[in-house]
Amino acid sequence: MTTLNNESNILNRDNPVTNRISAIIQTPILLLTVIFCLFHTILIIIRPIFRKNRLNWFTINVCLTTLCLCLFLLLMDIQQLFDFWIIWSCRFIAFQMVMTTCQVMYSHCVFVVSRLMAVVYANNRIFRLNASLLILIVTGWFLSFLIASPFFSIDSFTCSASILSYILSYYTLITTIFLPIVIMALCNFRIFIFVKNSTRRVHATGNNGGQLSHARDAHLLKMMVASFIIFLIGWAPVYTTQLFDQTAKVSNIVNICFAIFPTLAMLYDMIMLIYNNHPVRLFIKQLILRQPQINIKHKVHQLNQQNHLAGGCG
Repeated sequence: MTTLNNESNILNRDNPVTNRISAIIQTPILLLTVIFCLFHTILIIIRPIFRKNRLNWFTINVCLTTLCLCLFLLLMDIQQLFDFWIIWSCRFIAFQMVMTTCQVMYSHCVFVVSRLMAVVYANNRIFRLNASLLILIVTGWFLSFLIASPFFSIDSFTCSASILSYILSYYTLITTIFLPIVIMALCNFRIFIFVKNSTRRVHATGNNGGQLSHARDAHLLKMMVASFIIFLIGWAPVYTTQLFDQTAKVSNIVNICFAIFPTLAMLYDMIMLIYNNHPVRLFIKQLILRQPQINIKHKVHQLNQQNHLAGGCG
């Protein structure tokens, strides 16, 4: 058995000073992310007009998986700051770290796949069933558990260094980072091509909404590229560094940056989920401005329909 204090940090090579600085920086970021997760989830659940949009249930799934990872990382940071001892096996720590990270990554895959079904295959009755929603979400959670299961029985990056743990580092990098990013990139590219072709068909009919369609296409492309870059920069360094843990000489500043990149990526993701969900954003804006509820419901209903046609939120 080992303690969380000795084995929690997968990047900073057991440097107490670096670990403590990372924990100090990460804690407020994680707390803010937790607040956004809870706020977005509760807002969707308590407002019937938001619950009717099926894509919002995938948003809740993203929020819940992000919340699980944030709470686990907060626990690690708290023990770093306050010497809060927890007796856990190093295998359990590795399993929990990989599983919660996979949950976040594959919940985004599920979300993008759901958008693909809603936009490209909107006329397929199977994809419009509530059962398909549940199957997609459960599949994401099951894959996360399946991918993390080897860490329950094999010593990995949180245990003693070995050839097997080195091989597992490649396995983690591929299954946890690169595979989800590839899935999201392919689905987003297919959505963009479909929306672009739809815009061309609208132009061919002589519709005068060309500028609006072009602006929508440009916005969609920018968000796809931004999401891809944020995920790659946020998550790849912390796991790639495992591959060179024995030979690489990385400064403490770089280690700290790599350690906080995932937390910043999650915070950015939560903010963009709210910002790109036009009905939710409109509701928050009008709630702050104290506009009549009837206007809010009418505009949110219109935006829900537009959002569905344009490929959902985010």
